Amino acid sequence: MGLPNEDIPATISALDDFIQNLFLEISAEESLGNLENGLVEIRAKTNPRSPGNALLITDDGYFLTAAHCFRPLYQASHISLPDGNVYPLEKFYIRHTHADIALGKADIKAKPCARHYLLCNTYDIQKRTRVTLLTRKAGQLIKKKGLTGKTATYLFHDTKYDHFELQFPCEPGDSGGIIVDSNGKLSGFLSTGDTSISDAAYILDGLQLIQAYKEKLSRRLERRKKLK
Repeated sequence: MGLPNEDIPATISALDDFIQNLFLEISAEESLGNLENGLVEIRAKTNPRSPGNALLITDDGYFLTAAHCFRPLYQASHISLPDGNVYPLEKFYIRHTHADIALGKADIKAKPCARHYLLCNTYDIQKRTRVTLLTRKAGQLIKKKGLTGKTATYLFHDTKYDHFELQFPCEPGDSGGIIVDSNGKLSGFLSTGDTSISDAAYILDGLQLIQAYKEKLSRRLERRKKLK
């Protein structure tokens, strides 16, 4: 989809600042509090079933979520923040090629500043690591505790995804929920599952997506300069 109209240099800086969270030094408690405040619900105008959750990465509305939340079936139209404020989605998103994760944008009138969270910096997530799934439903924060499982390739809507396993159940509306370890680090985003087991996309794949989009914005900025 088309790129949002915005202050490109400020957006590039904010997105780069978010990627630098890999090297952030804050307490686990502060990170967890920030993650809880950044977790939002994706809502639909006509579909009573919430497509899922998302995590704000900038104050002006960029977010990461499970890519399948953008499927036309779910009619995603806006996000609802923890404070109850609602913002429409812009007609923009990009998705990863081998992970169920996407970058989207809500129309929030704010300066493009990065949100700050501790991030897991490896694909080598050990089996039986204790993690917590955070989701929101009807404004309420919900926490589910469990263990990680194996790394595997999952087939979802005829697309293969490289994800990690979660040894606890999920239910409709949990998609895009965030997986946080005991050190307050964001590990990934819930993709699919059933009453016994789930799977999640890695946050590192989300960072790849942000980097690719940042480079796309940089090329757009260079084209603008040449036209002047």
